[in-house]
Amino acid sequence: GKARALEMLRFIEAVPPDQPTGLAQSLGAYARQHPHGGLLVVCSDLLAPDNLDAALAALPTPRWQVLVLHLLDPRELAPDLSGPIELEDAETGQRLPLTLDAATLAAYRQQVHGWQERVAGACARRGATYAQVLTSWPLERQVVPYLRIRKIVQ
Repeated sequence: GKARALEMLRFIEAVPPDQPTGLAQSLGAYARQHPHGGLLVVCSDLLAPDNLDAALAALPTPRWQVLVLHLLDPRELAPDLSGPIELEDAETGQRLPLTLDAATLAAYRQQVHGWQERVAGACARRGATYAQVLTSWPLERQVVPYLRIRKIVQ
């Protein structure tokens, strides 16, 4: 709730920016610090190789109500690229040379769809509410109404 917004911001501020933390490690630590449970909103691109199912296991229902907001860039879902390119991981700096043709893009879209289904399945198994949110959506004009329509927020 609004009364705990300042506490949330202090928690986020206390996370060292140069210390990589996995989702399972972060959620487990948070659950141990707050043994009585509550509402937890996870906002993530969920690209970390860590296991979402294991991370959510630290937050059992009904003690915890978990909302997973899966942040997706529209270009991740429907890339508008072709030909030879080089992709760079913004977090690791690792580079990957590729040649994008119709078959490669079709395989990519299939992999993305499978990944989205696995994320939604992990949330469902652990009793978490799952919602995809596009990074291009303005918060007040699209994200909040979207969450209200899905009865995630009032």
